[in-house]
Amino acid sequence: TAVASSSLNAVNSLLRMGADPSLRPPLSAGTSHAGTTAFGLLEKLNLSERNRNEMARAFFVEGLRALNGGEVERVMLLLESGVGVDGEDGLLAWAEDMERGSPGCTNGCLELLRRYSTTVGDGVV
Repeated sequence: TAVASSSLNAVNSLLRMGADPSLRPPLSAGTSHAGTTAFGLLEKLNLSERNRNEMARAFFVEGLRALNGGEVERVMLLLESGVGVDGEDGLLAWAEDMERGSPGCTNGCLELLRRYSTTVGDGVV
């Protein structure tokens, strides 16, 4: 995969072109990563901290792009791949901020993120 080869450009390109990040392909025999999503590989592979952070950021940025476009299915695929929801700068916080400024603009993404969240949102509807 693009992650396994540490190719940030390939990861960015594949995500932007709509590749399904939630796929869990079988890998070559003898590997311990079979059934792991591309995002999940970030923690399993021996990547430099810089590469790991840059690639994780690529997944997050794709999440923001999908969130901004109200692409519920795309956001769901990213969440199923392991992209985080919570945190001060997580997708949930971004969605809540967007909805404060323009209610309904995330086209249902906020509700999806809340279902995946391990913390309680601030009540923005």
